[in-house]
Amino acid sequence: MNLDEWARDLAARHGITLGDELRRTTADVSDRPRNLMLDAEHEGRAAILKLYDEEVITVEAESLQQFHEHNRSPVLGAPELYLHEVVSLTRGWLLVEKLPDDGRFFASPLSRAERERFVDVFVEYRRNFPRAPNRPLALAEMHDAAQFHTFRLMQALEKASTREQQREFAGERPVLDRDAFVERLDRGLDRLRTVLGGRPLHWGHGHVKSPDVYEYPSGDRWALTDFGHTKMLPEGYEPAFTIWWDRMMEAPPARYGEWRAEIDEWSARFVDRVDDLSEEIVRASLLERSLATVLEWLALEDELPGDEREARLGLHERLIDDLS
Repeated sequence: MNLDEWARDLAARHGITLGDELRRTTADVSDRPRNLMLDAEHEGRAAILKLYDEEVITVEAESLQQFHEHNRSPVLGAPELYLHEVVSLTRGWLLVEKLPDDGRFFASPLSRAERERFVDVFVEYRRNFPRAPNRPLALAEMHDAAQFHTFRLMQALEKASTREQQREFAGERPVLDRDAFVERLDRGLDRLRTVLGGRPLHWGHGHVKSPDVYEYPSGDRWALTDFGHTKMLPEGYEPAFTIWWDRMMEAPPARYGEWRAEIDEWSARFVDRVDDLSEEIVRASLLERSLATVLEWLALEDELPGDEREARLGLHERLIDDLS
């Protein structure tokens, strides 16, 4: 059964009242439904029902529960897990607490004052997150940081290449200048190997960005959400991921100097506050994020207006050149 039918079946079997659809996600190239989130109510408690049918192994409920068991922070928590079921390694569902409406999720692009508060939350998260993985590791997680990035970028390259071929078969102009991008990718991979080769990975949340961090009305307590991406991660990946979402995805295109200055300002905050994080590691991590943005978004997204795509692509080409 599809995700909508499955949600109605779960509601009937577990006494869940379904509300509005909150989010629906599809695969990058095929548009196959990957997950569905719905407002819900269970035993008088406001809740969110999430169903997933992924292409990779997912242990979201177990990762959320692991965090609850390990966390000792007085100011950072996570939604309560009410019910869940693992149907297979890639398919399942969970019913979690809906956080109060009088609080708010961080919303990018963040102001500089909000960035400092977000880094406060990030440091607290790293201090209290479990250190040991809760599942067998994937091949990309079993080696060093450079190999992790190389493996994922090659996967993204395959998807982008397929989409570019589809455009050309349809008589459309490709997004990327192939020769120039391959040269940039080669230089970027060389830089990642130089900076991150031999560096170990750590177990982490993997998705710490503004819309996944909830702030209670008091302004001094937070909750971390979306535990569906826990994995072994390179040093610098999560700070770069935060900056990527805030400045490369959510902020509108700007002149390169202004755009780059905001990225550097963010980077300096993380380097100043996160133990053993160097500017060189953050720069390499941002290089990976920029390469991934071109491959996973700018080369794939058909709904992006042409002038915006061109502006963003120009920014990333300059950033890749600067960082590699």
